[in-house]
Amino acid sequence: MIKIIQKTLLGTIFTLFLLFSLCAQDQSYYENWEKGFALYYPADWFKEDLYDSVSFCSSENSFDFNSDRGAGLVIMTEDVSEYGIQNAQEALEEQLSDYDELGEFSLKTVSGEEWVYVDTYQQEDNFYAEFYAIIRHGFVYIIGIAYYPPEIRESYEEQIGLMLESFEFLESVSGQRHFESQELGVSFFYPANWQLEESTNQVEVVSSKNFSDIKGIGFAFMKGHAEDLGISDSEEVNENIIKDELAEMFQLQEAIKITWLGKEWLYCDGYDPSLNMKAVFYILVESDFVYMIIIGIHPPDVEDEYREGLDMIMESLSIKDFAQ
Repeated sequence: MIKIIQKTLLGTIFTLFLLFSLCAQDQSYYENWEKGFALYYPADWFKEDLYDSVSFCSSENSFDFNSDRGAGLVIMTEDVSEYGIQNAQEALEEQLSDYDELGEFSLKTVSGEEWVYVDTYQQEDNFYAEFYAIIRHGFVYIIGIAYYPPEIRESYEEQIGLMLESFEFLESVSGQRHFESQELGVSFFYPANWQLEESTNQVEVVSSKNFSDIKGIGFAFMKGHAEDLGISDSEEVNENIIKDELAEMFQLQEAIKITWLGKEWLYCDGYDPSLNMKAVFYILVESDFVYMIIIGIHPPDVEDEYREGLDMIMESLSIKDFAQ
């Protein structure tokens, strides 16, 4: 049975810390809190950030149709009150008024929401383009995609598709977000610009979305049935998880007992020299459940830089089972 928790534990640890290095060579992250959106884009593409738009191009002059071949994606934003339009289709019609011919307007889903969509082929300049528009946050958002010449579309369609899939609206303007899970019985606040991932028996938050940085702090909360995990008390946690499983990955300090959230937890910290990563573990067996909190710092010397965000999580953390 211990293999079950080994698999779960290792999955949690690797999910946390591989987020800092996954795709480090082929993705970059862009976010704009003022305009309220973010997305990933290929690391070797060119980015140009202007007041009312940002563009990502496969070559330096992808939008210069008399120059380089390639593809590009541009996101334009405009205050609705200044734009003078009633809906997203009107915004596209006005934006594309100089185009020779447009396709049929329809609806397509981006970021889980329906956008007005239209495409066009401009014969004179020999390029194919697609446009998406939506009104949100008091802004008109328009995403434009161009392929020059049209026959290179197949070569870039996958990269453009991944950019669209990663596009998200940034909801918070207060600097923090709130997470609550009835299934896990846990809630906490976390910094609005940190990334959260939830699965069946755990939730993870990491500080850095910019994979080119490959540094930051990660937090994970995990809850599992003690019987399913082959654990019955804190001594078995100490022997089976800490000494047998974690010791294979980390240079560990001696586990000690601490009181936190009104309960007695096993606490242990360690260091992985191969990843230059510090990890802290809180483990508790209570009411037939095993609770585990994992904090990772990569590299260790950035702890102070991200301490405020971690403190926000730890100080606001509430575990529903303990309140009953």
